[in-house]
Amino acid sequence: MKKAFVAAILAVGLSGCSAVAMNSGNTADLNQVDFQKEFKTGEACETSVLLFGPFGYSSVVDAAKNGGISKVEVVEQRFNSYILFGQRCTVVYGE
Repeated sequence: MKKAFVAAILAVGLSGCSAVAMNSGNTADLNQVDFQKEFKTGEACETSVLLFGPFGYSSVVDAAKNGGISKVEVVEQRFNSYILFGQRCTVVYGE
């Protein structure tokens, strides 16, 4: 019984959600993006713990700096939510 209770607590504690969201406010014509070339990737994340935070920055500028990108072509946002904390990351692709 004790093992089942511990397993249930671990399952609930490790479960969470994730999603990918696209910013519909700024749109780009993806027909002009050459997907045959190799893109650099940059990522910037911010984390919230319970009701505290965010800690860190998830801006496009920070993600581009982290990846050494001077021309951003595609931007993606990723959200991960867990019971005690959540994380929002911005991933940029470009040259």
